[in-house]
Formats: sequence, structure tokens, C-alpha cells
Amino acid sequence: MYRLRSSKVGRGAALLALLTTCAPTFAGEPLAPQQIATQWMGRTLIGTTAAGVAVALRLHPDGTAQLEVGDKQDTGRWRLSDTGYCAAWTHIRRGQEACFIVKQDAEAYHVYSLDGQPSAVVRTKAD
Repeated sequence: MYRLRSSKVGRGAALLALLTTCAPTFAGEPLAPQQIATQWMGRTLIGTTAAGVAVALRLHPDGTAQLEVGDKQDTGRWRLSDTGYCAAWTHIRRGQEACFIVKQDAEAYHVYSLDGQPSAVVRTKAD
């Protein structure tokens, strides 16, 4: 077993090592709305909701969208917003629109509500 030196440098190095090995990976800066359109439109996105339920999403160029969450399916409309995208579904949220920001890391897209709550993690599916 190693013993840490009691100096400030030793404690600082130990803390840095702990943080870099245990810290979660966070997605980068939010994608610009046009990046969302370019990277998502016409493609199927698959992943999981923040609750761990399977999700599949497809945004069409005409503003319509399809969504599967678990065994439920819904259709709706989507649009770009100033900070990301918004969607209103026929049944989900009783048709009320909700807006989201999207961040991307090397593995996936991370979708957040505007108040910063995680909504889903998705990847593009090879069509």
C-alpha cells in the first residue's frame, strides 16, 4: 500500500488522480440548431431515456417526427429553436411542446431539457 505524503502537493496530486479516474464524462458544448438538423434530420436515432427506457426518434425534413418509447409509439412535429430543437407529440405531454438542447461526445448525443435535466442519450442508427 502506498502512503501519501502529507504535503499540499501530495494531497493535490492525489485529489487530481482521484478526480480524473472517477469523474463522469460530460458531453461538450451544445450543438447549434443547424448542426442538429444536419446530423439528425432523416436519420433514426436510438438510445435510452433518462429513466433507462429504449427510445427511437426520427425527425423528417417536413417538420414531422416519429417516436417510440418502450412499447409506445407517437407522432408529432419538430422545429429548430434558438438553442436546439423543440417537439410536440400527439399523446406525450398532451401535445404540449417541449424544447431541448443537445450535446455530443465521442460516443453519443446527450439530450437535455432547457432546465438542464437529462432527457435521453441517443446515437444515429445506420439506415
